Amino acid sequence: AQSTTETINFKYVTRSVTITADADDATVHFGDVDSTAITLVANIPYRFEVKCKKLVVVTPASVNVSVVAELTSVESGQLAQHDQDDWAS
Repeated sequence: AQSTTETINFKYVTRSVTITADADDATVHFGDVDSTAITLVANIPYRFEVKCKKLVVVTPASVNVSVVAELTSVESGQLAQHDQDDWAS
């Protein structure tokens, strides 16, 4: 069975994102950094208070994922992309 990758590019920076999957093994990650990938468990809502402009959802065949994003008024172009190595600089 093939997995599906969906990329959501937000027009505004998120304040929080709530994600729910109807089966195990869907993954999400924020931005362009694969190391932020989180594997979801079925029917458990995950709320992330995260500022991001991009969300990538990878789902196994026939798995549905629901995403609800709370947005700020900050346009996504104003949020710089960071990697996991530059947060202390």
